[in-house]
Amino acid sequence: SRQAQKLGPILSVRPITLGCSMAEAKAPTDAELEAKKGELKGAETKEGSTVDPDVLALYKKTWADNGGDKDKVCAALAIDAAKWTDGMDEKAFLGRFLGLKE
Repeated sequence: SRQAQKLGPILSVRPITLGCSMAEAKAPTDAELEAKKGELKGAETKEGSTVDPDVLALYKKTWADNGGDKDKVCAALAIDAAKWTDGMDEKAFLGRFLGLKE
């Protein structure tokens, strides 16, 4: 037909097949794991605070300014009051909400 002539030559299209030609990796042996373990670098855990000093100062000031009052401290710092433990002192408060272990 005339319409087919207008299209010009049509290249044949091969369907794309999706498949994996890679072999499955085998699990390492215990000996291989032990050998690799010796090559790995050890890590040391550092004790201490990683809390920003300004944040720590704000929490301490807020505690002091509000006399440790749960509702006032939570409102001032936008802390979830449900996470508050009754009877906390300043040290416990800082540990609970800032993760300090002083």
